[in-house]
Amino acid sequence: MELLVRQQLIDAPGFLDAPIYRKAWCASEWHGPAVLHVDPRKSVDASVLAIKYRLSSREIESRKLFGHEWEAVEQRLAEEEAIIAADGADPSIQEPQPQRNDDNPDDNKGDTK
Repeated sequence: MELLVRQQLIDAPGFLDAPIYRKAWCASEWHGPAVLHVDPRKSVDASVLAIKYRLSSREIESRKLFGHEWEAVEQRLAEEEAIIAADGADPSIQEPQPQRNDDNPDDNKGDTK
């Protein structure tokens, strides 16, 4: 990082002036924009597992997947759920169920009626 500061590719005020500033700059986490995913479901499943097995945090995964701060997402979800509940609806999100195709018997193999 020092090389980048000296070449003026990164503006880091105080970096070259005092060790405490240099330490602060080097301890910072840098986040780029969220990455687009070919299969978002797999990306979310991988993030859930990383959080479950304590390999990552909600904050890190929220930033990585969507570019948002986790606390802001949680606050907004609470607000939305309160609005939905006030309307008398169930604010919980249900897992989508596989669609049955009664017109095509091949799609229903193994079904017992």
